[in-house]
Amino acid sequence: MPFVIYACALCAFALGLSEFVVIGLAPVLSHDFAASAAQVGQTVTLYALGVSIGGAFLTALSAGLSRKRLLIGTLSVFALAHVAMFLAHALWLVDVARLIAGMCHGVFLAVAASTATRLVDAKKGGSAVAMVFSGLTIALVAGVPIGSYLGAQIGWRLVLLAVAIAAFVGVILLARTVPYDQPDGRGVSLAHWGRVVTNKPLLSVVLVTVLTYTAVFTAYTYIATFLTQITGMSETGVSLALLVFGGAAIVGNLCGGWLRDRIGSISASLAVALMLIVTLLAFSGLSSSSLAMTLIVGALGIVAFAAVSVFQSRIIEVANSVSADSADIASGLNIAGFNLGIVLGSLGGGWVIDHLGLSHLGAFAAAISVFGLIVLLIQRSAAQRHLSTENA
Repeated sequence: MPFVIYACALCAFALGLSEFVVIGLAPVLSHDFAASAAQVGQTVTLYALGVSIGGAFLTALSAGLSRKRLLIGTLSVFALAHVAMFLAHALWLVDVARLIAGMCHGVFLAVAASTATRLVDAKKGGSAVAMVFSGLTIALVAGVPIGSYLGAQIGWRLVLLAVAIAAFVGVILLARTVPYDQPDGRGVSLAHWGRVVTNKPLLSVVLVTVLTYTAVFTAYTYIATFLTQITGMSETGVSLALLVFGGAAIVGNLCGGWLRDRIGSISASLAVALMLIVTLLAFSGLSSSSLAMTLIVGALGIVAFAAVSVFQSRIIEVANSVSADSADIASGLNIAGFNLGIVLGSLGGGWVIDHLGLSHLGAFAAAISVFGLIVLLIQRSAAQRHLSTENA
């Protein structure tokens, strides 16, 4: 792997840490700004909204720019947004800065993922995307506990300032390692953007992403409650299970890239979907065993984060078959799909708990994942028909 891939992974860690660390900082933010938990929670929602806007729309608007300048520019604005949070005297200023940071997050990850695939051999595209997203995965695992601990020790302002410093380090690394590409300056017309975001094969891939992460976060958002009330695990046991999930997520992200490079994106996607369904069904069948549930939570971590690199490399692959200048737009659209799945999953899990009961969480999530599998089977059938037509 070129060193620039590792530099992008470090930048992705800063982005992911920003997104999730605020969850752990929520109590000290509430105290300092005399705000309710719901008001502080809006900072998380606004960041996810920013990622969706950045990924789905701003990436397309910036398509005519140099990728090197775009990566450096978005990461610089991201860092400055965190400096603004460090200096903020009111919660609404933090909210605005979080929205801007989220937009930069969406654009940066979309461009970094597509750039990574162009800097390596085609057979290593999945591994390159997995390496970039490994930083995001580690941040997801570590973000909340880091925020909770450091927020209490040094305060939330210094934590966010540290994120800004990490981003500035990333800017320096990118400036030294990303090869300069001559921009064509053409940008993307509204008509071209519309053709990309309404392209059926691309939307089909994004739909699988949304369904998969809706299923994952239907279960994962309430995993601690499930393990405590259904399995009867102690707080120590729950912490251990979440630690297993974190380690498994890191392994899963790298395994996803490896799997895609070995058997192809569509076969890897089908494998991930099948494993997810089995894992979620096991929530109901083995919920009484603490050991079994710890292993199942670990399996969920592997499958959920194997899907990240598999789906992201697949959307870039499909986009390249649509047109040469569609990869960044499609990549951003898929990142927006990840975030939409997280939101829908948390809402869907809440609905299940209120109307069906906590014990039905796994079965409901598995049912959602089945729809994703069906879409994937339709995709494979269409791809096989297209290949048969070309051979004929």
